[in-house]
Amino acid sequence: MAQDGASGGTPGGPINMGSLPTVEVEGWVFPKLFEKSRPMKEHIALIRVMQMRDDDVILCAYPKSGTHWLWEVGSMLLTGKAEYEKRTKEHVMMEACDVEDMDSLPSPRLLNTHLPTSMLPNQVKDGKVKVIHVYRNPKDVLVSMYHQIIQIPPCKDMTLEMILGMFMSEKCIGGNYFKYLREVDTFIKENPQVPVFNMSFEQMKRNQVGMVQNLARFLGVDASPKLCISVAEACSFKNLKEANKSKDGPQFMKDHKLEMYRKGQVGDWKNHLTVAQSEMIDAAMEQLKRCDYNISFTL
Repeated sequence: MAQDGASGGTPGGPINMGSLPTVEVEGWVFPKLFEKSRPMKEHIALIRVMQMRDDDVILCAYPKSGTHWLWEVGSMLLTGKAEYEKRTKEHVMMEACDVEDMDSLPSPRLLNTHLPTSMLPNQVKDGKVKVIHVYRNPKDVLVSMYHQIIQIPPCKDMTLEMILGMFMSEKCIGGNYFKYLREVDTFIKENPQVPVFNMSFEQMKRNQVGMVQNLARFLGVDASPKLCISVAEACSFKNLKEANKSKDGPQFMKDHKLEMYRKGQVGDWKNHLTVAQSEMIDAAMEQLKRCDYNISFTL
């Protein structure tokens, strides 16, 4: 099993997945391809002090947990139309978008990020910005992550066992899954003034129309039952996958021809993980026993 998810990196410093460069900031690992005008460390520092607006919404999630899905749902609710955004969510992904570009966006802004809560803008704690957090069971996250990573040419020969080794370490891109969820749970409990909509990928799959209605109430938008049904239909996995083909993605997605939609299922991990691999993740779930999550591995 690979250690630290690296084939040539060292713990505590920049690591490589195959030959894909990464950068580490405060113990969290990011792909260098996210860097635009400045190094990631400087970019994170600017995010922390960026000016927020009272009607801002930030969608937070660990990678491969349903961010694209929820971003489309939220965008439709905020505009009041079941129409797809012309651009992909990566155009407003905080770690991959210059602060200057985010500043120029019209209100209301629905930003999205895989950053840990410790790297969110300081003003979020003022309690005016709404936060949506979506989480997904770690076994399906792992499998989805594996299928995305091997699309990248330098990583095409990585095995699921290697990705699992990275996933269970502190050197996973996006950080350690369990550490990320613990930090979100702590943030919610220590900042009750911050409005947070905390939901699971699996809950959304079970009752998509109901979750769209709940999200609309959280956002404070006047969404009729007809609109909520239309949004749920437009944001079905099949329809989103088709719509995404015509979207204008950022350059790093074009360069690597990344396909963000694969199956969107719950329980696909059963087709990939061995008993031993599944049990390894089960044991790690103990790290979340004090957290307020309802994590389901099946529907």
